[in-house]
Amino acid sequence: MKQEITYLKAAATARVLRKALKAEFPETKFSVRTETYAGGASIDIDYTSGPTWDEMKKFVKPFEGAAFDAMVDYQT
Repeated sequence: MKQEITYLKAAATARVLRKALKAEFPETKFSVRTETYAGGASIDIDYTSGPTWDEMKKFVKPFEGAAFDAMVDYQT
């Protein structure tokens, strides 16, 4: 069976991400903020103590929509 992918706007993704972070890391206080601009949008996550950078990278990977490498002007 093929997995269905749902695309959300940045603000909706941030709401889902906040809930997921709170459920996964209940001891940590997170700040999740969105920014939209002409070329797209981004979500910034800040926290002072809690999961390691590697843990966070693995956790937020499913929430990514696209990535952009400005050095070679390439979006993936």
